[in-house]
Amino acid sequence: MGKTPVGSRPRPRHTLRRVACWFVLLATLAMPALGQAADDGLEEALVVFVRATESEVSRAFAETHLPALRDVAAQLDLPLRRVDLDASDAAAPAGVHLTPLIVYHGARGQAIFQGRYADPGKVAHFVRTSRAVPVPSEPETRRGELVWRSGRAAIAGPLKLTDLAGTTPADFDADAFARAALAGLDAGMRDFGVVDEVVLGPSDRRFYLDVHPHRSENGTLSLSVALFSQFDCVDALFTNFGDPIQGPWAERDALFARAGALLEDAVRAEVAGSAIGDGFDPVPTAVAKNGWADLGLVQPSAADAAALAAAAAITLPARWAMPPAPADPANAAPQLVFRFPPPIERYTGEVRTVDAALDLGPDGALDGARGWVEAGTASVTMGEEALDNAIHATMILVDRHPSSRFTLEQLRPARADDTQLRFGRATPVVAEGTFELMGQAVPMTVRGELEPVIDADGAPRLRIAVTARFNLETPFGIKGPDGPKDARETLVLHFNTLLQAADAASG
Repeated sequence: MGKTPVGSRPRPRHTLRRVACWFVLLATLAMPALGQAADDGLEEALVVFVRATESEVSRAFAETHLPALRDVAAQLDLPLRRVDLDASDAAAPAGVHLTPLIVYHGARGQAIFQGRYADPGKVAHFVRTSRAVPVPSEPETRRGELVWRSGRAAIAGPLKLTDLAGTTPADFDADAFARAALAGLDAGMRDFGVVDEVVLGPSDRRFYLDVHPHRSENGTLSLSVALFSQFDCVDALFTNFGDPIQGPWAERDALFARAGALLEDAVRAEVAGSAIGDGFDPVPTAVAKNGWADLGLVQPSAADAAALAAAAAITLPARWAMPPAPADPANAAPQLVFRFPPPIERYTGEVRTVDAALDLGPDGALDGARGWVEAGTASVTMGEEALDNAIHATMILVDRHPSSRFTLEQLRPARADDTQLRFGRATPVVAEGTFELMGQAVPMTVRGELEPVIDADGAPRLRIAVTARFNLETPFGIKGPDGPKDARETLVLHFNTLLQAADAASG
């Protein structure tokens, strides 16, 4: 691989940085020793590890994403330190397994960003949250999973095998079928392989592999597969739903091997060329290991870090509500967006009047959570007044049905071990409840993620990102635009917002 110039690193300088959250600032001022480190060290910085390879990921990051991160760092009054791991004297701490990797260095040490680097807004939330509260970065031990090791990096492929649908054989053994499915997937993969145990750090990656088997009455096995990023459990990166793998039931081992090869190729394509921030270059094992202090970053003592953590502790609010509506909703970022699936995805719009509330269970637990989201139907808009008027008057009948509502009845983690919300960590969830529209009420299950963060004003917020799909015609009697039947009858809703503590909203 050739190398491209990456420029020089910023010269280290001594400074006491103003932080966004007042409680962290007070804690820092109360401990002047942290602000009196050697003049050649940075007390706070956004550190970005890169490789100057000719890969599509490396080029896109250098051209597009790194400039956006520089803007984020400037807005947060934060120096940005770039570390090139293809330099002749390259070295990186042991926890750096891939690039591009974004790390916040502050008074407590380091926090590794676990998200899509193509989303600068999420990086800003990460920095503000890391300044205010310790961000969890504990390693995770996984057993009996598919893992691909490349350089320092481990890429895990947690498998979700749904129950066999359709017609099951008389002697069917679900456990044996699941074991055979995993073995078949393994056999079809070149780089992934089942391991007894793997320890995944915050700079390792996971791609979730979903396999949906169906057996027809004539004994044909169909395998539909989907690939999900660890950063989005809602929208698949890849599916073969329109063209499932099919063959005789007796050849199921070979069919699973084909599914394994297909999924591995999809993972490889995302790693090598994702346009949305899932791609990366593994750090070669030949890169020397060093310490964070070797990068010119001031390391706090254990006592100082513990004192700061205690001083900056934030209690996760139990009750959340929508913040006040913006003065000009037409110019605000949309919180509830709707669209039809391809090939009629050009029909999109938003709902400008939205209210919501969420009460968590004890200590931020998902179990016992209750809440609701309500949308004002008169605020539905597709950006054209004549079209909006027609939709309001003849399709959703806003005079008779001025609102639509989803009432949350159960909230559970998408992964069994994520039972509580924690600052700085996105938790995939499954929400079950009742959806009301046009005077009809139907059960609905939606997927999304919740993440407590610290906002620009230093106050806690709860980021909610949820996607729902439902049939417009049955039972609501709404006819969609011209297009294929499946597409015109399916509406996709994206709800993306930041809730604030309910006492702040009411005050």
